[in-house]
Amino acid sequence: MKTKTVPLLLIVVGLFLMLATTPILVSAGGTHPPLVYNPTPSDGELLVVPDGSLGVHCSIDSPNGSAMMERCWTNASGSFVWSNWAGPFTNTTINWNIDASSYATTYYWGVYANDSFGDSSNTTFSFTTRGNYPPVISNLGIPDASINQDVYLVWNCSINDTEGFSFDWNISCSSGDSVIGTYDTNGTKTCVFPFLAYNTTYTVWVNVTEDIGGLSTNEVYTFTTKNAPVPPSPDSGSLADAIVPAMYAFIVIVFILGLVGLVLKSFERWGR
Repeated sequence: MKTKTVPLLLIVVGLFLMLATTPILVSAGGTHPPLVYNPTPSDGELLVVPDGSLGVHCSIDSPNGSAMMERCWTNASGSFVWSNWAGPFTNTTINWNIDASSYATTYYWGVYANDSFGDSSNTTFSFTTRGNYPPVISNLGIPDASINQDVYLVWNCSINDTEGFSFDWNISCSSGDSVIGTYDTNGTKTCVFPFLAYNTTYTVWVNVTEDIGGLSTNEVYTFTTKNAPVPPSPDSGSLADAIVPAMYAFIVIVFILGLVGLVLKSFERWGR
């Protein structure tokens, strides 16, 4: 009887000690809080395109394998906004939409999670939206509203995006000439107008649209070609130009008269 009582007593004491020490072990770090990671946009990311319903995502895992509850928060509206509680689950991906529609603004969002062991985490992420900087058209090779331009014309300008986004562009002229570029980068863009009319005013349109964000710039320019060359008039020559033909005609006439005189003299001699 004594032998059976001792093991039973040890079991009871062991269970009591386990139950009594579990809260102490938990509070002392015996378990691990939920792990929140891999956010989209990435933490600290710049040049995010503004969106009134921007999707943010992250992964959440329970190192303990225990069930978790979570809720998201953000200060996008100027004050903290919390989502409803979600769960329970062990490992999952969190998807949430926030209003991030302002340009050049830093937004903060995060995830608060706790598990069945009482461990919790509150992880914060941030991102910054791009500025409101559309592409810039500058450095015209042919000044706007210029005159006296050639009828074969090479027209160019610089197109630059401040934030380095690629863009699509086109240059077109009222002459019917045009050129386009897609997914292009900063630099000089050129269009050739080879068959222009004299003394005519032409219009040039330049349109640029970013591939990311969609900001665009549209400009209109003009130029006028030079007058047509004027052929010289017959009486506009110099005195020498007028005298030379007259002298030539006089010499020809004298030559012909002399030749006629010789022929007549020859006939007279034959007649004798």
